[in-house]
Amino acid sequence: MTQRFGARAILKHLSLERCAGECMALVGESGAGKSTPLNLITDLELPDAGRIHIDGTDSTRVDEDSRTRLRRTKVGFVF
Repeated sequence: MTQRFGARAILKHLSLERCAGECMALVGESGAGKSTPLNLITDLELPDAGRIHIDGTDSTRVDEDSRTRLRRTKVGFVF
């Protein structure tokens, strides 16, 4: 997936695959850009290009209610 802010590509060609039950840590300095991929992975934002598949569902192709259900039942994170 790709995400831009203005003309600047913040994420370019990001690819990530996780299996059910796996945990992952995203660490970095304040302002390093950790929130952007988290917002994309949890469907709080949609990518400018690419797809996000959650448990076999392309979340970039479903309505907001469906994305909310996916987020509620399939994805979680702790700050």
